[in-house]
Amino acid sequence: MRVTLIRHAEAGDDAPRDEARALTLQGRGDSRRLGRALCRHGVGFDLMVSSPLVRAVQTAETLAGSLENYFKRADAVAPVPYAPKPGSKR
Repeated sequence: MRVTLIRHAEAGDDAPRDEARALTLQGRGDSRRLGRALCRHGVGFDLMVSSPLVRAVQTAETLAGSLENYFKRADAVAPVPYAPKPGSKR
């Protein structure tokens, strides 16, 4: 089995919550270009899974459209909020 990880494209910082940050115009263009490049190189996926974050879903939808792949949003892969351990310096 082969697993490929692709990070979301550039997202804005103008949303009220981190989960709601959408792709910028640059991010949308970058994800389209990546999808076309993967297609040109014959890359395809049996399944594409994304976290439910807006920017991740937008990136995955764009890639899936370029690659004609099935895309599934997976709420189970949502990030867990970071909370530093008590007494840590971070």
